Amino acid sequence: MRMLDADTRPKKVIDWGCGGGANAVDFASICEEIYLVDPSKDAIDESLKQLAIRRAQTRATPVLVDIAEPSAVRKTIPQDIDLFYCLYVFEVLPSKAY
Repeated sequence: MRMLDADTRPKKVIDWGCGGGANAVDFASICEEIYLVDPSKDAIDESLKQLAIRRAQTRATPVLVDIAEPSAVRKTIPQDIDLFYCLYVFEVLPSKAY
């Protein structure tokens, strides 16, 4: 973010594929709101648990994504997002075409 001269304290962040919250806990320390997006309710619950353990002050919004219709998430998340990040998810896509 610094290399791009981007704001290093984004207000609203999307953690696409939040998994167990490893990245969310770090981003939660710099943002006001984080959207925890994942197709697994258990993963989202673990992310929320990790944020609670660390007493994160950011507002966390869980978003369960339907793998068959991921674009439906747009109805849940506002348009004024400052940072979207997606780590690891691309490693588990079933094919290049997908």
